[in-house]
Amino acid sequence: MENEVWLTRLEAREETVLHDLSSEYGRAARAIAYRILENRADAEECENEALLRLWNSIPPQRPDSVRAFYLRIVRNLAIDRYRAQTGKNTCSLEELGDVVPAETEDAVEQKALTETLNAFLADQPRKNRVMFVRRYFYGWSITELARDAGMRENAVSALLYRMRRSLQEYLERKGILS
Repeated sequence: MENEVWLTRLEAREETVLHDLSSEYGRAARAIAYRILENRADAEECENEALLRLWNSIPPQRPDSVRAFYLRIVRNLAIDRYRAQTGKNTCSLEELGDVVPAETEDAVEQKALTETLNAFLADQPRKNRVMFVRRYFYGWSITELARDAGMRENAVSALLYRMRRSLQEYLERKGILS
């Protein structure tokens, strides 16, 4: 379904839209949450909480992609739950912690960071970009990335390390990091 149709249905408070969103994107949502939490029940709770938050966010928000907006909510909920349960970040977020500034409450700063990160990724070879997003957004393990790419785990780790260093230099050049 197209983004405008989702937005129209959400804005009209059409109750069946949540069921339809779950049918369309629920599998991806649960997969993201499960990769972070490694618990199916917790992953399902994150999916359901994300649907409620999506319902309460639109309107007033009108995201460019309802799918991406929904999956980001799921991811953030899973990360918050993981932190509450363990007292630490997920492994993949700890890798990025030294490179990317922590999320900020300032919407302008967050938007600038997002745009800069997107520009950095757009300049990367497709294989690298896909691995980066799978690792740091979808929470894939190094083993899963290596298997999918037909590479050795240490090669994937080295590639991601070089990308994080390149990202850090890029953010410094753009004035996001000092």
